[in-house]
Amino acid sequence: MLRSTERDKKLIVKCGLCRWLTTTQIHRLYFPRATLNAVQKRLPKLTETGYLRTHRESVFSEALHAPGPKGRAILERNESCVPWGKRCFAAASPSGRGERHFVLPSKSATVPIAYFYAHWQLASLGWAHPVIPDAVFGVRRARSSEFCR
Repeated sequence: MLRSTERDKKLIVKCGLCRWLTTTQIHRLYFPRATLNAVQKRLPKLTETGYLRTHRESVFSEALHAPGPKGRAILERNESCVPWGKRCFAAASPSGRGERHFVLPSKSATVPIAYFYAHWQLASLGWAHPVIPDAVFGVRRARSSEFCR
């Protein structure tokens, strides 16, 4: 039986907010001083115990990670997450309906993100535009208080 650490819980919450994170993104965010090999040993353990789900399009693509069934309990206890319904765990893959999803490059972990809202959060923010994007985010400019949009 795997015991989840505080780092694991933060990782699961971030996956819940972003829906899917790549192995490289998880490495940069939560294992900055560890080797990629160490990350590749921890993620399968979290997947095998149900804290994460993993999807990989092919052997040549990077794995994507999302909250698993046990991760749901962690998300429900976290105030920054939206209420989690069964539909959030129903999709077998990030591209389950044949659509392409935007994945930020791994170097984006160093970009100062001012805000990030996923498509399911926009209605509660009063989104009035007819087109609903996958996400809306702002990036802080260096040496300025303005945002890039």
